Amino acid sequence: MGRHLFNGLTIAATGNFGPLRSHPVLQQWVERRGGIWSNRITDQTTHLICTKEAYKRDVGIDSNIAGLLKPAQGDYLIESAIKSEKRRKKLRRPVKEVTIQRELEAFEKECQELEKLLFSDRYQIHRDFTGFAYNIILVRLDILRNTSERCILKLCSTHEMPKGYTCLLIHHAPGKLPETTYLTNKRCNWFTAWAAFEKAFKDKTKLDWNDRLKRKIDDEAAFVYARPKMGEPVGFMVDDGFPSII
Repeated sequence: MGRHLFNGLTIAATGNFGPLRSHPVLQQWVERRGGIWSNRITDQTTHLICTKEAYKRDVGIDSNIAGLLKPAQGDYLIESAIKSEKRRKKLRRPVKEVTIQRELEAFEKECQELEKLLFSDRYQIHRDFTGFAYNIILVRLDILRNTSERCILKLCSTHEMPKGYTCLLIHHAPGKLPETTYLTNKRCNWFTAWAAFEKAFKDKTKLDWNDRLKRKIDDEAAFVYARPKMGEPVGFMVDDGFPSII
């Protein structure tokens, strides 16, 4: 997911998108991609996330602003007219509605998968200030048997404030059904969830989290961390035991 996708954009929302796309959830989604969230539409609003029904009824749209809004291609994004031609040209750089819709769909799929795992629709994959998603893959190869096994380590946070956290590990072994281990209780505090995440990572890889990009362990029993692709966020480095952000 592009961390700078909405740089320079001020985005508001109107209409009911369902529990997985509530306005607080959309706000987090926008701000994590560099956008500015607005709780109401003003002359500074560049884009509006809107249901088709709400747009047709102008629900929540100030009568003085409604005439300045026009639908963009796609179901949800509406781009407002900007009075300043210079500002208009600056803001209309390539922000593809297809990309935005794809990201919304990926986010909703992520939340639906966590709902099945956690029996709750309150959770999403935690992302830090770098845009890194704490949904990591660890792999161990068995060359002699020509098999591999995977562990997926997830650190999750609630949509609503104050934030609650949880951590879980899904083990995929050859010839077996996936096994899920819940490493913390639901809605625990940040420090408990982070400690569980770090411990699970070290137990599997034999590496501290801060060393994940530096080296590999010469140990056949150790899992290998599947690093992000080049150019993607790699996550923060921990200072003094715990990160300063939550």
